Amino acid sequence: MISRLNSGIEIRTIDDLVLLYADLLNEVLKELDPNAKELLFYEIKLLLEQKMATGVQVMHKDFEEKRFELKDRADRIVLEAKCKSCNSYYVTDSDTIYYLRKRNFAPYTPVPKSECSNPKCHKRSLVLPRL
Repeated sequence: MISRLNSGIEIRTIDDLVLLYADLLNEVLKELDPNAKELLFYEIKLLLEQKMATGVQVMHKDFEEKRFELKDRADRIVLEAKCKSCNSYYVTDSDTIYYLRKRNFAPYTPVPKSECSNPKCHKRSLVLPRL
């Protein structure tokens, strides 16, 4: 990161800083020992899911069942998505790296290829929470 900052790259906006952070995260993850990487992802998973659990709007049982289903997957986190169109909530899971990037780069934009399952809506407007 020091070499990046000393390289003359201009950081004018928060987006520039977030891009620098994303590049740094990618470099760090490439260099990590596979066991250390899995432990790091599991720690991130626990922190994010515990934070999500305190604000779940849908049936808490559905959220906990999904967490149990994915308990051995350190690379996936369980979240509650909200439809921007009809304000319905849905339990879903996400790749951890995708979520971390999405919450920093485009937190309030709908997830691509995600469709609201409300029969009256069916729009591609599910948004992940920003934890």
